[in-house]
Amino acid sequence: MNTGLIYLCISIITASIFGLSYRFSTRTKLRYYQVSSITFLFTFLFCIPAGIMSGEKFHRFDLLFGVSGILLFFAIESYFFVIERVKTGIAWTVIQYSVIIPIAASIIVYNEIPEPLQFAGIAAILLSMLLFYKKTSDTPGQFSGRDAALLAAASVLSGVTVFINKMYQQTETGHFFNLIAIQNLVAFAVHLIWHRRRGLWTPARVETVTGIVRALSGGITAVAMLKALEFLPGPVVFSIRNTGGIILVPAAALFLFHEKMTVREVAGIVIAAFGIAAVLYH
Repeated sequence: MNTGLIYLCISIITASIFGLSYRFSTRTKLRYYQVSSITFLFTFLFCIPAGIMSGEKFHRFDLLFGVSGILLFFAIESYFFVIERVKTGIAWTVIQYSVIIPIAASIIVYNEIPEPLQFAGIAAILLSMLLFYKKTSDTPGQFSGRDAALLAAASVLSGVTVFINKMYQQTETGHFFNLIAIQNLVAFAVHLIWHRRRGLWTPARVETVTGIVRALSGGITAVAMLKALEFLPGPVVFSIRNTGGIILVPAAALFLFHEKMTVREVAGIVIAAFGIAAVLYH
């Protein structure tokens, strides 16, 4: 098998583990704020040696752009608020809509005109949203206007963070791991301030383990993606990684959490997968 495809498969699996960890946290009644704090802290600790091994040197702009960790914090907060009421597959699919944000920002900042295939992808994403939407959230897996708003907020905040990362990495001083490390350190600090009224930072053992698993899966995903990009074109890597996760996460949730999908929901996920692949493949 092609080396790039091996790394790509690893990134799909680890990204799916990261996505499924949210449902595990809610199903086992873990305190999400404790899990998130561990994730932010250990992602920071993971990225420091990774940056050193990659030959990255600290630059003052790492700190400037790393402030976007505030957006990362609120994106995860929004996602956790809705994940209890919405099926894992649908929630994970909707959060992937964040790929639209960098494109929209590129149009404004760089005057880039999307290709017809990207327009078709955006239309498919909007159609999938209509398939998922329901006026009330009484039916598990479909979401109301409030749930849609929270997922949209998480998606937008995540998308803006990704665009900031992309913009910085295009500069001469752009450092991938240093930036992610600073972002998560900032997110960790904001997290402690935001949740200060909940008492001392005292995560239980299972919360600590879950947070570490999330951090490691996210870190391995990033490293595997970078390795895959050494062997495969960027559009191929990003489109397959995102769409692969959209398919794998609902399938794993069905097996692990017995989350059954309706025909309408499956159609929405398939259409969304096409839309996101079309948006990324250009």
